[in-house]
Amino acid sequence: MGELDIAHLGATGGVQAGFNWQASPSWVAGLEADFGHLGIERTVQQWNDQGDALEVKADWYGTIRGRLGYTTGPSLLYVTGGAAFVNVKNTFSSFDDFSRSSVPVESSKTATGWTLGGGIETMLGGNWSAKAEYLYIDAGDAFVNGARFFEKVSFENRFHIYRAGLNYKLGG
Repeated sequence: MGELDIAHLGATGGVQAGFNWQASPSWVAGLEADFGHLGIERTVQQWNDQGDALEVKADWYGTIRGRLGYTTGPSLLYVTGGAAFVNVKNTFSSFDDFSRSSVPVESSKTATGWTLGGGIETMLGGNWSAKAEYLYIDAGDAFVNGARFFEKVSFENRFHIYRAGLNYKLGG
């Protein structure tokens, strides 16, 4: 069937928790975990290929990540990486030459993969901080077998997440 780009925008929101260690006056190391809604649902139909269609739906994601950063006054510039988990459903609908109808096949699972990213977190006052972050999530590949003889479709489940957040620091 060839390769199609089915990139799409979605909305995300969630919660996170973590802790940091001040390794030196300027260096900070930490560990974070988060869980969020990932509202991505996209369908692409190939009109020139007998009506075949690809669909990707991702409902939620979670990560467990290490974080290493450098403080510049009230701001922390950091890189982050670790494990990622994404609930993803990949569907391939192909036109069946025998029944003259569309036959969907799907792979639905919680995919395990990895994430890498970076961001900036700035103290606002008191125990409050704001952050902006980018995460690249690679949740691996999924394969579905099509209705036609020897037809196999591969999905590359890769996600780019841009997010902003408000954090409250517990303790001193």
